[in-house]
This record gives sequence, C-alpha cells and structure tokens, in this order.
Amino acid sequence: MQRKAPRRIPQEAAYTSLKGELTKLDAIDFQIDSFRSNELVRQALELDIEVPFDDPKCWREREFFGVKFHMLTPHGRSVLRPKIDAEKARRFEVKTLLVAKFWLPLLAAVVGILGALTGLVAVLQHKK
Repeated sequence: MQRKAPRRIPQEAAYTSLKGELTKLDAIDFQIDSFRSNELVRQALELDIEVPFDDPKCWREREFFGVKFHMLTPHGRSVLRPKIDAEKARRFEVKTLLVAKFWLPLLAAVVGILGALTGLVAVLQHKK
C-alpha cells in the first residue's frame, strides 16, 4: 500500500477559515465540558455530597477568551458520578422503606376498618 504525499500547507485565506472553525469547535467543546462539570457539581452539592475541590487530579484549569475556568477532568467526573448514584439509590431506598413500613400497613388497617364497619352496618340493617 502506497502512502499519499502530504498535503501542501493551505493558502492563507483557507488557513484563516480553518482556524476560525477550530475556534468555534473549541468554544463548543468548552461549553460541553463546562455544562457537564457544572451539572455534576450542582447535583453533588444538591445531594450534600463532598466535592473534591482540593484534588488536582479532579480539576483542570482552562482559559477561554482570557478568563480562567476550573472544570472537572474525566477522572473527576468518574469520582463524582458513583457518589451521586449511590446517594440517589440510598434516598430511593429510604422512600421505598417509608412506603413499605408505614403507608402500606396504615392503608391496610384503614381498609380493614372500613370493611368491618361495612359488615357491621350490613348486619345491623338486616336485623331490622
């Protein structure tokens, strides 16, 4: 298999256009990374989960239009996601336990009492 010859350096106008497109792609990548980081941090803070702000492996500094931003690295996202999932699962289990241990027995007792009252009324009506 024969390799193709390397392409020539693009002309100045085409190179400028390509550079502009790369800047747009960088902006889109920045927005995606920023959204993912902000969303995970928001969920973690909302669920009262410790966010590893002081761990340098979890954060990277990124400069965009002269402003420095701190965003989660893939390692940082992989640290936060299981914690968030575990807390959501724990809260769901607590709610499920509340329903199973409190509301269902209460509902069964109320239905039983209503059934007993209905039977009592039927018996009293039949005696007349």
